[in-house]
Formats: sequence, structure tokens, C-alpha cells
Amino acid sequence: MDMPYPTSVEPQLSFAVLGPLSVRRGSAALPLGSPQQSRLLALLAVQANRPVQRASLIEALWEGRPPASAVNIVQTYVARLRRLLEPQRPSRRPSCLIVSSGTSYTLRIPEERVDAFRFEQLVRQAASLAGEGWYAEAFDRYWDALALWRGQGPADCVAAGPEAEPLARLSRLRFTAALALADLGLPLLRAREVADTLEPLARLAPLHEALHARLVLALAGAGDTAAALGRFEAIRRRLRDELGISPGEELRRAHRQVLRAPEAQAPQARTGGERARERGHRWSGSPPGLPELIGRQHDLGRLAALCGRRQLTTVVGAPGCGKSALALRYAATVGQGAGQRVLVVALADCHDDAALRERLIAVCGPPGLPGATVEERLAALFREGPTLLVLDDADPVAEAAAALAERLAARCPWVRVLVTSREPLGVVGEAIHQVEPLALPPAEAHSVEQLARIDSVALFCRRAEDACGFRLGAANATAVAQLCRLLDGLALALELAAACLRTMPIEELVAGLDDPFMLLTMVRRGGPRHHRTLRACLEWSFARLSADERAVLARLAEQREPVSYREVMLRCAGVPVPAADLPAVVNRLVDRSLVAVDRVAGQARYRVLGTIGAFARAAGAELAESAPARGV
Repeated sequence: MDMPYPTSVEPQLSFAVLGPLSVRRGSAALPLGSPQQSRLLALLAVQANRPVQRASLIEALWEGRPPASAVNIVQTYVARLRRLLEPQRPSRRPSCLIVSSGTSYTLRIPEERVDAFRFEQLVRQAASLAGEGWYAEAFDRYWDALALWRGQGPADCVAAGPEAEPLARLSRLRFTAALALADLGLPLLRAREVADTLEPLARLAPLHEALHARLVLALAGAGDTAAALGRFEAIRRRLRDELGISPGEELRRAHRQVLRAPEAQAPQARTGGERARERGHRWSGSPPGLPELIGRQHDLGRLAALCGRRQLTTVVGAPGCGKSALALRYAATVGQGAGQRVLVVALADCHDDAALRERLIAVCGPPGLPGATVEERLAALFREGPTLLVLDDADPVAEAAAALAERLAARCPWVRVLVTSREPLGVVGEAIHQVEPLALPPAEAHSVEQLARIDSVALFCRRAEDACGFRLGAANATAVAQLCRLLDGLALALELAAACLRTMPIEELVAGLDDPFMLLTMVRRGGPRHHRTLRACLEWSFARLSADERAVLARLAEQREPVSYREVMLRCAGVPVPAADLPAVVNRLVDRSLVAVDRVAGQARYRVLGTIGAFARAAGAELAESAPARGV
């Protein structure tokens, strides 16, 4: 009597075709027989669950020159593979793994058990994440996908022709994914990982100029300028000797970029102490000793990607949301890398173009030539190598900062300018990164562990721990969640609230937030004056509003829930602002990050954050009263 035989593939069987073919039952590798038999199984595995014609298998296995007995040989291979993969199958029972249908064979197996399908799935996920702006996450997906490869090519199959196209397609996708990983990883300052990934591919494709160009940049970014230059010279010689051509523009551009790096000028004579001093001199301006950045890893990755692609990037966001902290943390990361100078210019207390020029002169240092202008001194400084110029809090001198960024883009294409501001500069080619408040805990109850992973809670608890040893626990979890929601996830407000715990319990702090100005007078030392109190931060923003903008903002702040554009217009109908001017005023408030716009089911919904709204209703009214009256 035949033993029961399952009608599905046993769950422990897995196939690896991204390299030498490997089939495992659990942790044990199976012996696959002759190279031809193994190659046949590979051709079936990369097309799992799709019928493959026997004629196509014969064409691929013998590359168009099959023996007369090819059909019998293929049938023999298939029979042996069935016995190997299904050892418990009775001889009279049909296979449920390699299924025959006419003159075709189908390997039936769940796709997740074939590494080629996992590879393609990861690549699709990475491309989707990159398209949505999740650059760091996309890099990690590409990295995981490429890590599945174990050798020269899929199943090391060298067969040519259309029959081997599935294998060739996987190889092409491997190179496409590697180039995408490099384009994401270099701006994200993950040059060493990029170089380690591209090195084996460069050996497989010694004439692939796009791949080698990225490898040159990755080696330089990882601090190995000599290897980068050696790589360029090696492919230049190979192109000349084998193809009789010179490197293309992409390779030449990568070579020029490496040569511009300060390390490339005299790499052979520097001692360790000299290299350390050089790293210290790359940062000028605000010191890089910054607190830990919490809850902004996605922002940091996207900012790195934008700065890698654009010459000018502006970080915008609501007052107190943490624009400067994000930009300076990114700048500090760049300053720790190879070949990058970082210049930081704090502009919060600059009130005109002359003050901006003085601040730039201070950063530039002594003039190289007597009588040199600020622009000439900057150009001379930037010629020393790739530079990141950070203009922090540029609102007071926005027009001058915009003009400076445009001039630098024209004269110094290797310079990147990073600006923090309440609104975009409006320069052609400007990339904009909107910093949103930190993620808030939901209203429903959460465990302490779940609550601790929410960004606003993590920031508050870390700063409170630094201030007074505060710990999140079951007894205070509800109060912490409520506090974070009341403060809208604004980083500055959360940090000031954390400092309050030195003198009061958190329950009293939360109860006191009914008074919207309780936190406004709390002071922290250090940093720009408008970042030391919440009142100073908000007043600094409100002082730059026109009378019309203050009036409209105060009216919108009366509504606590998000409203549609039509409701905004109706609500502001009684404000002493001409109806024709209302759309422009609302747009300016959005640009200045004082009114947030959410997208709900494709519709725009306008809202004012609670902390900003409280100030707009009270302190904003005082500022409006002190402003000169205007006729309507």
C-alpha cells in the first residue's frame, strides 16, 4: 500500500540561483549532479511557476548545438531531479514539484523560496521608497537585495541567446540596482558600503564606465583618494588598450571631483596629526558639538540626498520644530567625512546686507589679497575643495542670502548651500525640505514600550532624563503622551517642558499647560536668543509678519480643527483685509510655516498648531495693536 504523499512542496525546500545553484532542504545542501543537470534546474528556478519549453532548455544547455539524444538526456535529468527533490514520492505518483505538460516543464514552488524572486521584490520596494523620498530606507532595501548575490552571475550560467534571457535579465537588474544604491548612498555619506558593493561588480564588468565612475567617487568618499585615482587610471588604460577610446564625460567628471578634494593635493606626505588638524579646519563657524538628534533619521537621509543632487537646499518649518538642529547635525556629519569643508554662518541677528557681509568676512578669515571683496574671498576659499555652506536662520536677510546662493551656483558648481529659514528663498533650482513636528502619540492607550518609540515622546524623555533623571513608566505614561500632544510635537517646546521637570511634577506641568504662556518664559542657556524661550521664538516670527498676515493668522487660530480652503476664505471674510488679497496672504502664511496644510483624501486642509495658535490669539493681538493701523 502506498504511503500518503503530499500534494504540495515540502516547506523546507529552498532555491538559490544568484550565484552557483544551491538547493537546500532545511540547512542541508542537496547534491545536484552534473553541471548540465544543475543548469537545467537553474533555468526552471528563475522562471518558477511558468512553463519552460523543452526545446528552449535544449537550446540553452547546448548553445544551439544539441546532440541527437538531447530530448532523452533532458528527460533523464528531469527524472533524476524529481527523485532528488522528492525522495518520498512513490514512483507511480506524478511530481508536484517539476510538472510536465506536453513538451514543457514547470517548477512549482512558492516564489519566496527562490532568492531571485526575493531580489526582484526588494528592488521594487527600494525603487518605490526612493520615489516617495525615503532615501535611507531605499538604500537599505537595495543593500539587502544585492547581498543575496553570491557569485559571478545567476547560477553562473553562461548560456547565450533568448533561451537564457531570464538569467541575463537578473544580471542587468543587479547592475541597475547597484547604480541606484550608489546614487543614494553617496549623498547619504555611506561611501564605504557603496565601495564594498561595487568592487566585485567592477571586476565582472571592467569596461562599465558608469559603474566605475561611481566606484571612484565612493573610494574617495570613504577616504581612500589614492585608490580612487588608481581606479580611474586603470579603467582609462583598459579603455585605451582594448577599445581605443578615452573615458566618457561621467568618468572624467568623477576624476575631476576627486582631484578637487583637499586630500588629493598631497596625499603622500601627511602624518596622522596633520590629517587630524586638517579635519578640524574643515569646520568653520558654529561648533559641531551638538546634542543627539532624535526622531529625524528620515529627515536626515532626505536632506543628504537633496544636498547631493542640488546646489541649494532650504530647510523650512514651523517655529521651534528643529530646523537648525537638523541642518547642523547634517553639516557635522559632512564635516566628519573626507574631502568636505563645512562653513556655518549664523544669521539670526543680522538685519541687513552689511551685517551679512561682515559675518561672511569673519568666516572667511584674513584676506589672501589686499582689497579683495567678500565675493572674491569666498571664491578663493571655495576653490580649496568641495564645500558645504550653511546659512542658518536666514529670514532677516533672505533676499541677500538668495542673491549669494545664485552667485555661488554660477561661479562655484562644487559648492553646496544649505539654508534654514521659515520660508523658501525662491531661487531657481532650489530644493525644499519641510520639517514637520515630531510624531505624536495617539489618543488611545499604548504600552510604555510602544510609547517610548514615538519620536516626540523619545525627545521629551531624553531631555527630561538629562535634566533631572526622569524615566518613562506606567505611572507617568498617560501624562507624557498628553503633554506631547498639547505641545504639537514641537522640539523646542518639548525641550523647554523637559527642563520644567526640575521644579515640578509632570502632572502639574500638564495641568498648567491650560495657560498657553506657561512655557513661554522658561529659559534655556546657549544658542541664538530666539531659541532660548518659546516666546522669543514666536515673537521672532511674528515680528516679520505684515498687519494683514497677523490678522488672518489670528482669525485662523480661533479654529482648532483643520478646515478646507473654502472654509478658510469664509472664516476670514470679516478680517480687515481686501478679499482679493486673502489668497495671497494665506499662501504667505503657509510659506512661512505658520499655517500647516494636510492632504486628506486628496483635499487640502488648513490648520494652525496649538502652540502657535495660542500665541497668535494673545501675543499676536498685542503685536497687531502696536503696529500702525492701515485702511481697508
